[in-house]
Amino acid sequence: MEIKKRFKEYYFTVQGNPVPWTVWIRRSAPHGGFLKMQRYQEQIMAQVRHQWGHRPPIAGQVEVDTAFYLPWPVGAPQHQPQAIARWRNEHLTMKPDLDNLRKACIDAVARILFEVGDQQVVEGRMSKDFTINLGEGYTRIIVRVPNV
Repeated sequence: MEIKKRFKEYYFTVQGNPVPWTVWIRRSAPHGGFLKMQRYQEQIMAQVRHQWGHRPPIAGQVEVDTAFYLPWPVGAPQHQPQAIARWRNEHLTMKPDLDNLRKACIDAVARILFEVGDQQVVEGRMSKDFTINLGEGYTRIIVRVPNV
């Protein structure tokens, strides 16, 4: 007999192009990639904080799904469905790395949503794709908390 878990779910959509997590070695000035990641994390924190409101951070285990939508490049095919599908399939396996996108995102929301930190995340899915139009990218986050 399978027991289904019941969850309380929270949905967040963060506007802005996803940026992967990167390291800054403190022997020099922060590089452009690190500063870009910080701005992305600040966007996430501001939008999630606004949507979360004055709720206290979550205690205990959580599941987090993340979906990253990268902007469709201007130079990519725009009208022919077969060319669009071929281009998309070729370029989805290129950088940015999905796990680095997730790390930047989870590190940002952990400061707001989780009582202890990102070690509370015990399960979750992640994906990346391109936006359909020439618009800006965005990030979708779903946080599930088991009803105990």
